[in-house]
Amino acid sequence: MRLLVTGRREDGKSVFVTDREVPGRTLKSFADMTNVDVWGSDDIPVRVASGERPEYVRFFPPEGGFRVQLFTAPPDSVVESARADHEQMVEELQSVLPGWLEDAHPDPDDPRFHATDTVDVGICVGGQAQLELDDGATAVLRPGDVYVQNGTRHRWSNTGDEPFQMLVFLVGLRR
Repeated sequence: MRLLVTGRREDGKSVFVTDREVPGRTLKSFADMTNVDVWGSDDIPVRVASGERPEYVRFFPPEGGFRVQLFTAPPDSVVESARADHEQMVEELQSVLPGWLEDAHPDPDDPRFHATDTVDVGICVGGQAQLELDDGATAVLRPGDVYVQNGTRHRWSNTGDEPFQMLVFLVGLRR
């Protein structure tokens, strides 16, 4: 993914301060699911003239913080056939997406079900993704569809034949 960031010169003129590729992080234990950590902050954003990326460590933002992420997930059939052992999956999640296990509050009986202290706004940009809520309701998102997830328990599936891509904006909320 190409990332362009704007900033300001000392004379106040707007300039591009970053034009670079942002590498994805691959989760091998999840059949090469990828995540591109585009941008974020743990605090309320402020104008940064230099365009410097704010520092943060955890995958999910704290209250008032935000993240921008691009996910690519293979079809469920591919993920199931490539399933690694549980310990390996946990280690990889902790390494690639720090804090996900603690902050997503995964259901012990079905870890794909989770609820976060975030408002998530997502845009399906490729393939199709199925969003399921804990009452059993489902919705299939296709390119151009947008969802707003208000800290509710949910899980994602890819019942299609090709990977789906979702651009997601996470905003830390007060529970």
